[in-house]
Amino acid sequence: MRKANGFSRKKFFEGADNMQNQFLYEVVSDFRVETFESADELTAKYERSGYWESRVTSEELNYQPTLSGFNGPMYGGIRDGKIVIRYESSSVYAALSI
Repeated sequence: MRKANGFSRKKFFEGADNMQNQFLYEVVSDFRVETFESADELTAKYERSGYWESRVTSEELNYQPTLSGFNGPMYGGIRDGKIVIRYESSSVYAALSI
């Protein structure tokens, strides 16, 4: 499937090996913040419910895993030269959205 912005799922996953070092994954729940170096580490601990696809969000969020019970993926800034992909529990999201 070809995307309007020129990206396709196949193209993304073919380049995923080169891109895996570009991201940090952060999961924020009521009692802790966990950081993972790769999507594989993230999905080894949390259940992946799919992959994010949207024409209106930042490109770095496309094809990132979605997690059961968490909001996200969201852009979390840049840390140590890597793009932070953030996930938040519903209660954290609600508290930060006020």
